[in-house]
Amino acid sequence: GGAIAVSGGAVSIACIVFFGILTKLSLDMLIELTVETDGANSSYEDLGRVAYGTAGRLAVLISKTLYSFGCLVAYLIVIKDNAGPGLRNWIYGDNGSAGLSSSSWFETLLEREDLLTFVLSAAVILPLCLNRDMTTLSNFSIVSVFAMVAIVGIVILLWAINPNGEVRHQGGTAY
Repeated sequence: GGAIAVSGGAVSIACIVFFGILTKLSLDMLIELTVETDGANSSYEDLGRVAYGTAGRLAVLISKTLYSFGCLVAYLIVIKDNAGPGLRNWIYGDNGSAGLSSSSWFETLLEREDLLTFVLSAAVILPLCLNRDMTTLSNFSIVSVFAMVAIVGIVILLWAINPNGEVRHQGGTAY
């Protein structure tokens, strides 16, 4: 949202659409190539092996591992930055738990963002990663897509109805 606000709504939306189309075209090309190549057995690893031998297969495996690791790190950073403040605001209101003594284990958990990140990750992400079947992940994936569309829609709406910058943070350029 902040990037869209800083760079301008129309340019940002055009870039998102452009890169979305490029991503779809490249994935379609990769899938078609995997299906039509003899010996690829409909897997990216085998396609890398057919094209470049063992080094190609290894390069595909390393790329997929690094991509997955990067996504996991990004998810953990988002959880760490947003879960604690979001839950405190949702439970205690705008002031958070200010003025309350942090005597209960729950309040301590909400204040310790590193511990809260570990607990949420172990309770939500770990069980999803241990599934042999990807059906559960596909259900969460569709929720993620709807959430992204909602966020983009809200940012576009704020940009469209806010010509004079009334919804911006004071002194900033982000909505």
